[in-house]
Amino acid sequence: MLEVTLAWVTTDSIVSLGSTQLPVTDPWLLPTQIATVVGGIAALVAAGGVYLVWKQLRLAAWVNAQEIITDLEFVKARTAIQEHYEINTNACPSGDKDKALLVCRKMDQLCCLARERVLPENKFLKQWARPIGKCWIVTQHRWRMITDARKHDDNPTKWDAFMCIGERASKKL
Repeated sequence: MLEVTLAWVTTDSIVSLGSTQLPVTDPWLLPTQIATVVGGIAALVAAGGVYLVWKQLRLAAWVNAQEIITDLEFVKARTAIQEHYEINTNACPSGDKDKALLVCRKMDQLCCLARERVLPENKFLKQWARPIGKCWIVTQHRWRMITDARKHDDNPTKWDAFMCIGERASKKL
C-alpha cells in the first residue's frame, strides 16, 4: 500500500488535511499512481496561484481607480462640473467645456474598471455613485456632451462605460 497524506505546512505547525491509501496491485503501476498524485497536487497549487494573481489584479485595479479619482486636475474639473449639478445649469458655459470633456474621459476610464468586471460593480457604485451620477447628469442629461461627442467623432460607443455606469449611478442619487 502507498499512503498519500495532504498537509498544510506553516512556519510553526503541520496540519494534516487527510490521507488515503492507494493499493499497489502491480509494481509497474506505482510510477503512474505517484505521477497522478503529484499532478493533482500541482493542479491545486496552480489553482491557488491563479486565485492569488486574480486578487493582485483586483488590488491593482482599486489602486488605479484611486489614482484616477484623486488626480488633481480631474478633481478640479469634477468639482466645477458638480457645481453645475447643484445650481441646475442647463447650458454648458464655454469655460467649462474643456473641463467637462476631461471629466467624461476620466469617468469613462474609471468606469471601464467596473464595466470590464475588474472591480465588482456593486462595491464600485457604493464607493463612487455620487460623483459619477452627478457628473453623468450634468454632462449627458443637461448638456448632451456624450451624445454630441459620439456624433462629432462618428463613434457610437465613445464613453460607453461612463454612459452605462453613469446611468446606474444617477439612479442612486
